[in-house]
Amino acid sequence: MHAKQGFTDQQVQILTDWIHSRNKPSEHLNLPLSSTGGIDIDAVLQAQGIDTETEAVSGLDVVVARILLRDITYKLPQWAVGYENGEIQFGRDNEWRKDVLRPLGIIPSELFEINWADSGPGFSWPEAYHACPVPGFDITVVTASVDSTDAHGYTEFALGWFNAGDEVAVESGKIIRDWWSFQYNSWDQCSWAYLFSDGVIAEDEALSWRGTVWTENTDED
Repeated sequence: MHAKQGFTDQQVQILTDWIHSRNKPSEHLNLPLSSTGGIDIDAVLQAQGIDTETEAVSGLDVVVARILLRDITYKLPQWAVGYENGEIQFGRDNEWRKDVLRPLGIIPSELFEINWADSGPGFSWPEAYHACPVPGFDITVVTASVDSTDAHGYTEFALGWFNAGDEVAVESGKIIRDWWSFQYNSWDQCSWAYLFSDGVIAEDEALSWRGTVWTENTDED
């Protein structure tokens, strides 16, 4: 085990490489240099079935979110359909939990959960946001979780990080609004429809963020 609060050496290297990949100053975190752990990160990702990347989500984004959300998978968005033969098909496959070998004691805070749209009866497109403290790294990571792989190829991914002492509402807002803006600018994503639930971020604040992103982008067009 690594000295950093129970993370394995492999997990430390994954987290370190991801932090370095975010193009954000991290010198004060006293991290090891990227990819100095002698661990083949690509092989680790492939072993977990993370073998493709999309325009929006990288393999490191996915595995970091899995490490940090491991203990609350039962709270994350899930879609299911039942068939006459008794078979049940789930949109979210949580088998990856076995790859994060044991609980890490990380307790993510639920920020809020949106619904992008209702495409039919029982067909919503939820996306939940969490703020995950990372012991030993002195940062908080913001994650997004969805109920199927249809949109981005994976059901959970890390969006960004901020210093542990910073204001959660302020810094998570920047990260989430950047995520929304990226989608608008990349494929003209429409505004999300409504809130499923609030948490650390109240409904009024989430709606204000939505208005800022889509109003500003619309005004620029």
